[in-house]
Amino acid sequence: MAEYRFLATALAELEDAMDWYAARSATALKRFAEDVESTLATIETSPNQYPLVDDRHRQAILKKFPYFIAFRMIGKHPLIVTIRHTSRDKKPFEG
Repeated sequence: MAEYRFLATALAELEDAMDWYAARSATALKRFAEDVESTLATIETSPNQYPLVDDRHRQAILKKFPYFIAFRMIGKHPLIVTIRHTSRDKKPFEG
């Protein structure tokens, strides 16, 4: 299994999203966290199932929430470069 890693900015984006859902309800936070964890688990085991969105980044869309996880491979390890709401600015990914 390829262990994923986060850029600091991606981890901060995840924390911001979790804080937002936590402020709404514990149930929303739990469901969001489960969706993220499930998607990260699939990225770990089957990263190539996700489409390339540029020459090196792949994008995994969460199943139940309007967020996506963009990542690229560093050797056998997925590097999570951003976790964004789907309505956010579509600027290029850093990292």
